[in-house]
Amino acid sequence: MKRTLESFGIARSSFYKWYKSYLEYGYDGLETTKRTNHRQWNSIPERQKDLVVEIALEHTELSARELAYKIGVSRRNGKHSTLMMESIKY
Repeated sequence: MKRTLESFGIARSSFYKWYKSYLEYGYDGLETTKRTNHRQWNSIPERQKDLVVEIALEHTELSARELAYKIGVSRRNGKHSTLMMESIKY
């Protein structure tokens, strides 16, 4: 099976996901489904980005790190990255 999957360029994990879905739901399980949430898991909502930029523009004397501290964010949640990206623009 490994050679067959490789020849079609299909990852084994994809095959087994499809196979499990087929076993559970038959051919209907193989139907392509659309995601209801089109936002990527690690993206920051536009509203939050706008808020961060607004605060940054009000406090131009602060560095991105100081703004992140002021807003109360950590590197993990991505807002710090937004501050860094936006600070490069201005």
